Amino acid sequence: MSRLTAAGSLSRVDEAVRALADLKAVHLLDYPGDEEGFDLGSPTDESEEIGRDLNRYRSASSQLDLIDPKTLLESEPIRGHL
Repeated sequence: MSRLTAAGSLSRVDEAVRALADLKAVHLLDYPGDEEGFDLGSPTDESEEIGRDLNRYRSASSQLDLIDPKTLLESEPIRGHL
């Protein structure tokens, strides 16, 4: 595991985090608050809705007998079928 420090425009941080998560390029962990000079930010307007959706998805996936895929699929063709 490696540590990543990123700098950029605060107005685009949500977009950057979503892009990294979509690429599965980063695994985000809760920040314990023990790093000097870093504070937790404020939740965005979408945070409550995202939290509800995440709980719903986790609940649904716990009810399914899922296995890891043998072949990774591109997301765009799948989104086109939805």
